[in-house]
Amino acid sequence: MSRETLHHAAPTAIGSNMLTSFQRTAICSGVVDREGLLVDDERDPGGLTKYGISQRAYPNLDIRNLTRADAIHIYQRDYLVKHRLHELTNVQNAEIVLDWFVNGISVKALQKALGVTQDGVMGPQTLKAIDTIEPRVLLMARLDYYVNLVKHPFLRGWVNRLKLLGL
Repeated sequence: MSRETLHHAAPTAIGSNMLTSFQRTAICSGVVDREGLLVDDERDPGGLTKYGISQRAYPNLDIRNLTRADAIHIYQRDYLVKHRLHELTNVQNAEIVLDWFVNGISVKALQKALGVTQDGVMGPQTLKAIDTIEPRVLLMARLDYYVNLVKHPFLRGWVNRLKLLGL
């Protein structure tokens, strides 16, 4: 199914404005695709990782034998539902924010990027902000978040130049 179909599929229940089961699975599957297979990189504080699921985060899980379906289930349960992203109507933004949570952003940091009250709660104000922000603006906020993690003295200027050129 195409990405266009994913973003425009009808809700599952009459009157429901939440993501469909298909959309939730597709979003989590996309995260699994972006995260990749088994990695044991000494620079990664998560340690042994498969599909982005780390031994550090799941110490009792057999990471080496983790299946793709298991990883998708973990992302749905521990990220999508935990952060109430399944309640959104904007599929693209749900995917962007889910992927960002997987990369480790906190709720308060997300709220700061969205310009809403930083209370650490994924409540109606935060969900509405995620649902209504333009995806490009959300991605730019995510880029700014990453740039702020890096300490190179010229990185911010280089990124600003790319933005001025149309990034």
